[in-house]
Amino acid sequence: MNKRKEYIGICVMQKDDLYSFVEELLINRFEGRDVSAPAAAQVLGISIATLNRWVDAKVLRPVVQKGEKREERKFNLAYLLSLDLKQIKNDYRYLNK
Repeated sequence: MNKRKEYIGICVMQKDDLYSFVEELLINRFEGRDVSAPAAAQVLGISIATLNRWVDAKVLRPVVQKGEKREERKFNLAYLLSLDLKQIKNDYRYLNK
């Protein structure tokens, strides 16, 4: 019997390389796919009220759809996945000081 050893290794990457890897695998896959406001809020882990406040404060941008009602706003899924929520929260707090 010939037993093969399987090795599990740890890969060390620079932050920029990791971002490029995630962008290629995940973010680019969802480019051009728009989701509703409730789905966007769920992806971000926030309430719809918070989503609307962030859009009104221009720290979050919906897909431009003229003539649509607020609750019919759409958001690009790749854009949502690429957001830094900590930065958005800081930007929003800074605007409201």
